[in-house]
Amino acid sequence: METSDCIIEGLYLGGVMAALNERDLQAKSITHVLSVDEKPLPDVLTSRLNYRHVFALDLYDFDLLSVFPESISYIDQARESGGRVLVHCQAGISRSSAVVIAYLMYKLNMTKQKAVEYVSSIRHFIKPNDGFQEQLQLFENMGARIDKTHSEFRAYQLNKLAIKFQCGQYSGGEELVIFINHKWHAVEK
Repeated sequence: METSDCIIEGLYLGGVMAALNERDLQAKSITHVLSVDEKPLPDVLTSRLNYRHVFALDLYDFDLLSVFPESISYIDQARESGGRVLVHCQAGISRSSAVVIAYLMYKLNMTKQKAVEYVSSIRHFIKPNDGFQEQLQLFENMGARIDKTHSEFRAYQLNKLAIKFQCGQYSGGEELVIFINHKWHAVEK
């Protein structure tokens, strides 16, 4: 059965099978699990651990950047309280590795490239999809935090909004109003 890999003290990375491997969880004294996946783990497991699920699809255009703050906070709180956290997705290759890389960028002030190289040196087969790679680069460009005033972030948000509109998934004006109001004074004459 799959096991998780220790990335840094108190932080492990793996796939769903590692999250379901109770023997490995106990052997590594894992106290927290963060699922970065489409579906949460079964209740029978999550009731025994401190558990958090963040919805994420492994698609180029999925906005993983928006789950970075919650995920980083969860990992940080677990580690600072002396806990050990396993971050997983389906295979431990793309979604969860991108979240772990973002955490290292934030916590250890690593560049995206250094964080990817470091995690790859431990878990050799990680490969955040190209969209997640771009979001990690944006995260680095913003100083490993979400800066809603950063021009690249605003362009990213506008692009997401345009895609929603084109796909017929745009539900109303709230997102657009928030986006426009932030810079409205700059375009008013």
